[in-house]
Amino acid sequence: CTAWRPNTPLYGPDTEVWAHVTTQPGIDNQLRLYSRLQQPGTATYDSYMLRTNQLAGTDQVWLERVDNGAIVNRLTVSQELADGDLMLLRTKGSTLEAWRHDGSSWSRLGVVTDSTYSGAGYVGVGLRGTTGRVDDFGARTPGAPVSPPGAPTALSAIAGDATATLSWNAPSFDGGSRARSTSPGDRRPTTWA
Repeated sequence: CTAWRPNTPLYGPDTEVWAHVTTQPGIDNQLRLYSRLQQPGTATYDSYMLRTNQLAGTDQVWLERVDNGAIVNRLTVSQELADGDLMLLRTKGSTLEAWRHDGSSWSRLGVVTDSTYSGAGYVGVGLRGTTGRVDDFGARTPGAPVSPPGAPTALSAIAGDATATLSWNAPSFDGGSRARSTSPGDRRPTTWA
């Protein structure tokens, strides 16, 4: 299961791509985040990729370059991952960084230098393996003017005992970040509600 964002403007060349992942128990479940992606949707694409792999022991996080569809490993980090972690791939100049937010703080898992792909590109997210779910996939070009999202439609509210439940339909253009609710202590890279 892989999704690209080819219908939006190119991101970058400096780009942040993230996904909040929830995976079910299983060996070889993988989350893949792509940046500076060229030729999306083909087997011969080029890009940078952050890839996680769920193992029986300590999980692994890889920073990789994809050349004509072939993966070139640039860095392997042993890191136990948990359901609910937020993973982020940052490409800035010739620096690639892997970041993890464990629900309370950010930690940089690894950094490498690679100048193979220096221009802007598309972004993507993928799941490989047996089961899994990705929430809040998004991307941005740090420092670039932000295009505001369209307005949500069909907003409704249901009153409860000291609570309110809101629901809406997503706008046709999301500004590069999925619409979602916010809550105190939520520290995702960029949001709108």
